[in-house]
Amino acid sequence: GGKVCDGAGACVACVVDGDCPPAGECHVATCGVDHDCGVGANSPAGTACGGGVCDGNGTCVPTFVVVRVGTGTGTLNTAATAVFLEERTFADGSLVTKAVNPIPMPVAASGEHQPLTLSGTTVSQGGMTLSGDGHYLALGGFAATPGTSTVTGTSTATVNRVLARIDAAGVVDTTTRLTAAFNTDSIRGAATQDGTGFWASGTGNASSGGVHYIAFGTSGGTQVAASPNGARWIGIFGGQLYGTANDNFFTVGTGLPTTTATATTVPGITDGSYYGFVALDVDANVAGIDRIYIADDSNSGGAGTGGIQKWVYDGTTWTRALTIGGAPFGSGARSVTGWVDGTVVRLVAVSDANSANVVASIVDDGVNPPTVTTIHTAATNTVLRGIALSPR
Repeated sequence: GGKVCDGAGACVACVVDGDCPPAGECHVATCGVDHDCGVGANSPAGTACGGGVCDGNGTCVPTFVVVRVGTGTGTLNTAATAVFLEERTFADGSLVTKAVNPIPMPVAASGEHQPLTLSGTTVSQGGMTLSGDGHYLALGGFAATPGTSTVTGTSTATVNRVLARIDAAGVVDTTTRLTAAFNTDSIRGAATQDGTGFWASGTGNASSGGVHYIAFGTSGGTQVAASPNGARWIGIFGGQLYGTANDNFFTVGTGLPTTTATATTVPGITDGSYYGFVALDVDANVAGIDRIYIADDSNSGGAGTGGIQKWVYDGTTWTRALTIGGAPFGSGARSVTGWVDGTVVRLVAVSDANSANVVASIVDDGVNPPTVTTIHTAATNTVLRGIALSPR
């Protein structure tokens, strides 16, 4: 039993008893990237572990990564702007201590690797997700150097839309390029199941908007869903590709389509201005995903105040249980992620302010009103966008 290091920084399960002599067991010293947490001196609180940090008592507590646009110098505008990924703790929003944190996205081409920037003021951009297998982050942007004027309106043939794959060690790969998708408009979201291919969402005309697929490390891309052509953010949960548009939460085909598929609204979930989301399996009595939290950025659509909508599935029908709104979300939120911790759901969400916005932690026990605590505020001349659990 037990686990051993695989030589690449990950703990893997032993096949049979006897395969793991003491020297092969996972400890901090033997698995620098991904390891089990020992107790006390073996894994002090704050030590990086697979997808989180050790709590000092033998448990690996998840951390999250948030997209930050801007260096803090100069007012944000429509030009291409530098992007950073900040890994932070759920406890208080502090930066995780690592060799490189925040992780800068490239700002210039290097071989096959492209720069990845975002508009400083186009709030729909920056929809980052954790891969379906938990090993990578996926983020879409523009292959443009900082300062490129009105980057959202550039031709995709001239300024390719680029997909970034980021692993648990912070290694960034930007060799994947869309050459026709989202022409003269926004690439908004990105998702991957295992790092071998990407789905990207965004806006454009009938042939360039919607959802596109492209294999990792290639250029080109295939339009998977033309409608809605103003797709917002996407994500993969339980082996299924989901997406959002204004007042629409949908599945894309069945599973993970790489050719033409139909986007189908999840019955009933059409009551808000939707962006990021997280889908969870909370209820053991309901098979599969039964809880969806969606970031709603407006007061429109009958949603009441914006914030985080909570949808519950009883095996037959999806029902909106509540909207977690008010302070600190203002009129709403644009991104949310989280996980199931026993009988409690723990979330972090990003407010929809266009600058100096906040990250809030949310604890939902399913019984009492969820508690909401601001844990991080963006610095002046920066804005926070997508948020995801850390890769492991």
